[in-house]
Amino acid sequence: MDNLISDNQYSRLNNKGVSLVELIVVVLIMSILVSGAVMSVMIIHDANVGAASDKLEAMLSSTRKTSIAREADTVKLRLQIESDKCYAVVYLKNESGEWEEADREKLGSTDIVYKVIKTDGLELTVSESSAVEFSFMKSNGSLKEDYKQIVLEGSKTKTITVIKETGRCLADN
Repeated sequence: MDNLISDNQYSRLNNKGVSLVELIVVVLIMSILVSGAVMSVMIIHDANVGAASDKLEAMLSSTRKTSIAREADTVKLRLQIESDKCYAVVYLKNESGEWEEADREKLGSTDIVYKVIKTDGLELTVSESSAVEFSFMKSNGSLKEDYKQIVLEGSKTKTITVIKETGRCLADN
């Protein structure tokens, strides 16, 4: 019995906590987990910017084609912010001359900054109070406005180049 007591007392006296090696291993594991989580968030955010760019390019192309097929000055695309989300909205002019919403595509949230750059270098930033409109000529699909680029900025930057003379849009990779 004396041996059991002395063994318990010895183990209690010898239990001084974690060793330095154990602490280093725990810190390494935690840093690997945290860096993995950060990388995952960055990849998701990059995908959001890329998806918004692809959607916007498709909407501009579709609006251009619709403009060529319809009567002059009856189609426009508007980039607008509503409820912390950016939308590309296509409007068509009805028979009574009023604009009606025909198509709406959610591009992404407002953690992405949407800028339209004019040919003179002036930047138009899409915000709650400031939308940007695109309209195309019926005759050849050329862009009416003097825009040359659309820039989407998030954790990475995507650029859509607009060719005014043809109305075509080209997204960078």
